[in-house]
Amino acid sequence: MNKPPLLMIAGHLCDERIFSDLTPRLESAAEILLAAPPDASSIEEMAERLLAEAPERFAVAGYSLGGMIAMSMVDQAPERLLGAAFIASDPLAAREKEVLYRDGMLEAAGMYSPASYADALVAQFFVHKPSVAALIGPDLREMAIDAAPGRMVSEARALSHRPNQIDALASYSGPVATIVGASDRICPPRLSKTITDACRNGSLTEIADVGHMAPLEASVEVGEALQGWVARIVAAEA
Repeated sequence: MNKPPLLMIAGHLCDERIFSDLTPRLESAAEILLAAPPDASSIEEMAERLLAEAPERFAVAGYSLGGMIAMSMVDQAPERLLGAAFIASDPLAAREKEVLYRDGMLEAAGMYSPASYADALVAQFFVHKPSVAALIGPDLREMAIDAAPGRMVSEARALSHRPNQIDALASYSGPVATIVGASDRICPPRLSKTITDACRNGSLTEIADVGHMAPLEASVEVGEALQGWVARIVAAEA
């Protein structure tokens, strides 16, 4: 197997643009398939829908919410996955504080507009380095607003009712890569370490001075980590 199929799943209110700097770095190593989270009521259903359309065997890499969907794929169909990569993601069930905060954002969006939800969401991404906001903030806001009308409520509710995936990760034996920015405030590095510690065949890449938007903030480093992970998959399948 020289170029395994690689399904890359975007995050909350993101689309394929979140991977725009990554895909050119991976095209020589894998056959890239891009997906946004399906409009579904739960992360499990999102995973089911993507599994129904995916190749029989493939690798999966998910960013943030996309990583949680990938974890559900590990739970539902581990035999189909050549490997799994989780970028800035969270393996644990939602915490009460998180749920209440997201509910408040949805309420505000209902009173005003989805743009208010997008603004609140995007503002969280740049707490670690405000200068990055000027570079990628406007594009992220546009992407979130584009996605919000169809996906805001379903994705928020799915995030708030997600299951703990530690047991599923612990039972999976394929190559796993976990990638996180050291300054990520949304899914901090301790969560990525929890993923890696749970997996039998995991590696952790922590990128200094990078926040939650690692695919855009540090495409070189994320790309290198994913290239190494794909190489492990190819070697395992040889």
